Amino acid sequence: MLLFPASCNSKQEFNIKANIAVSKRAIRMPFVEIHYLEGKTQEQKEKLAKAITDAVTTIFEVPSDVVWIQFDEMSKTDFATGGLMRGKR
Repeated sequence: MLLFPASCNSKQEFNIKANIAVSKRAIRMPFVEIHYLEGKTQEQKEKLAKAITDAVTTIFEVPSDVVWIQFDEMSKTDFATGGLMRGKR
């Protein structure tokens, strides 16, 4: 799930606005991918998005509106560690 500001009506509109913002500021957007096992709440993902955005804007010195975060939820049945499927643990 890709989060984008409520001011945008669609992913396409967000992409256009982000590209305009980037070109105006000559800033490349930081893109952060988060891979995690299923079971996190929307509230947890929102808190994580806020914390990551705060860190990226501070460290990279970019405005928050150019920080992209993609959440990739993985099913335990599709993920293995140590040769064992996570769903079997």
